[in-house]
Amino acid sequence: TAIAEIMSGIFDIPGYNYASSRYKIDARNHPEQATTGSETLPQTLYDNWQLVKSIPTMTGDFMWTGYDYLGESGIGTIQYKDKKTKQNADPGLIISGGAGIIDICGKKRPEVGWSKIIWGLQKTPTIGVDPYTRTDYFQSLSMWRVTDAVESWSWEGCEGKKASVTVYSDADKIELLVNGKSAGKKKPKKILQNSGKFHMKPAKSKPLLTT
Repeated sequence: TAIAEIMSGIFDIPGYNYASSRYKIDARNHPEQATTGSETLPQTLYDNWQLVKSIPTMTGDFMWTGYDYLGESGIGTIQYKDKKTKQNADPGLIISGGAGIIDICGKKRPEVGWSKIIWGLQKTPTIGVDPYTRTDYFQSLSMWRVTDAVESWSWEGCEGKKASVTVYSDADKIELLVNGKSAGKKKPKKILQNSGKFHMKPAKSKPLLTT
């Protein structure tokens, strides 16, 4: 803390990596100085954005990360292990970081919609489904990725299996409709998401939102 306080007085715009606890302190001790979140975790995006909106001297928040990249191999890769053998379900060399909300091929993951909802850039909900091909495995999450959900509902050959469905929305309540029938209602958490487990069947799914 002492070092951070000294450095705050030296730089024109201090940038903090994984130190959002400094935002209010700097605003109080250096009200004339701009500050930015130069690198932060995805799961703190909602809280960090509330700080950005409430602190006049905050210039923004940079979540790690937008586009996946080569290097820092596997820091954001969600891995799966067989429940019986404890062996990795996907043996092989990991070459990308795996932390991007846009994957290495340029495809947007559901977290893009989640981020845009938090930033006030999107009103429509986003649905993500964990891979049905990995429902029988232990899932190991990462600090830089807390979901492996993809925007795909029907998985051939996985009928009858359960998987987690996540809905991102800023509505007061979410009801998931599967082939026109309600699969349940939930209230979003503060990070504007909610999830539940459902049996897979060839279907069309959509969220019904209420405010």
